[in-house]
Amino acid sequence: MNFYFDTHSHLQQPLLLPDYYCLNVTTQPAEWSNALARSKLHSNILPAIGIHPWFVTEITDDDITRFASTVESSEVACIGEIGLDFSSSYVHTKNTQLRVFEYMLSQAAKSDLPVSIHCVKAHNEMLNLIKQYKVKGVMHGLGGSIQLIEQYIHLGLKIGINGVVCRDKARRYHQMVSHFNLDNFVLETDYPNVLLPNAEQCNFSDLDVIAEQVALLKNMTKQTVLEKTFYNAQKLFLR
Repeated sequence: MNFYFDTHSHLQQPLLLPDYYCLNVTTQPAEWSNALARSKLHSNILPAIGIHPWFVTEITDDDITRFASTVESSEVACIGEIGLDFSSSYVHTKNTQLRVFEYMLSQAAKSDLPVSIHCVKAHNEMLNLIKQYKVKGVMHGLGGSIQLIEQYIHLGLKIGINGVVCRDKARRYHQMVSHFNLDNFVLETDYPNVLLPNAEQCNFSDLDVIAEQVALLKNMTKQTVLEKTFYNAQKLFLR
């Protein structure tokens, strides 16, 4: 059995797709139709519908209506990529981000769908909203203190581990992986955005390298890492 499961990738462009389960996240309405069409052609490519915090100012009321109807009528596996980003480049849209994100969370809770969440410099607001809506899903690419990660895990969310774990200087990321039980993790490439050290492009095979590094940090076999993270992802995204 193939135990590979990439829980966060952006598959708008590639001509060749992976032969394992892959959550195809979207960031704006223009990408939704492509994701849904790919999932109908490839049963291992699971569609996620969302509005990324970087693009909240570009959406219309019609987009919101379309989002709700798409979630209700389509075989959507997840709501994502959604979230909050209060870094210097995006904090000026904070109020709009909060409004859109809360709406997405409410739809996830209503539809009993998991979420794939982006969060940068907005953890107080993020934690409060997740406590309110009690959604399940993944904190995508999250790095932080043990205390911060504990709060998300306590709320029932998984943590997505990507290629950052392969960087020699990612000390805090390594500490996170070493500290927490494998029950709390899933694997992701964030294709095509996160490069492995010395790589010129992101590849679907990177998932294998990520699993190897997690296995090294946790002193277990790569197969154990793959099987356990597959099981974690399966419970969330396969129905």
